[in-house]
Amino acid sequence: MAKYVCAMCGNTLGMMESINREFQDDGKGRGLCLKCHQYFTKNVAGRLEAVNGPREFKMVQESVLDQVKTEKGTAGYEYVKDFFKYKEKEFASGGENGRWEICPVCRDARDPQDDVCPTCGYLYSDRKVLSREDYIRAAEGRYEQYQKNPLYEYKVEIIVDSALTGTVRKEELQRMLSVYAMDGWRLHTALTNEAGKTVLAAAGVGANATVDQTVLIFERCIKSREN
Repeated sequence: MAKYVCAMCGNTLGMMESINREFQDDGKGRGLCLKCHQYFTKNVAGRLEAVNGPREFKMVQESVLDQVKTEKGTAGYEYVKDFFKYKEKEFASGGENGRWEICPVCRDARDPQDDVCPTCGYLYSDRKVLSREDYIRAAEGRYEQYQKNPLYEYKVEIIVDSALTGTVRKEELQRMLSVYAMDGWRLHTALTNEAGKTVLAAAGVGANATVDQTVLIFERCIKSREN
């Protein structure tokens, strides 16, 4: 009977010991001794049982690899890293052992929490409305469309209401609008924000108070739309 070396601990297995192969190892024929197999089942394979998405998979992968590198060294780390590569392909295969979907446009893995593909923008809820070819054409043409779109820049200004009367500082607001308008800006959005502040009493005891802020968002076109 041939002797084997454990891929984790590096120990040579005895003549009567069998090697435990945890995954199809690309023809390398690596495996584990019984002790490392038990460790692997509990701390590696067992951690993947409840994983149900690529983001969760990556988090478990990072945690497990850090643990294995500390406890089993470089050899164990490389073996487990290859195992995760194998399982990632398996989970994303869409086959019997698949656990998550694949985007029909860019072929990236879909996380169950995603309604839109973060890579290509494919809208999963519209899969019955638009075909894969439709989304491929849209994805291929989006950068050309971006170049045609107008470009804008934005600035934010904040005007604090009068501390004495609590009213909007009308003159300051009028001055700011006029200054920006003369420089090609237009008012895009205006909103009020109630900010907290601390007022010191004469005895040194703090009291909470609020002050309103007027938030102005200005917009200026820096490139017109191309036809």
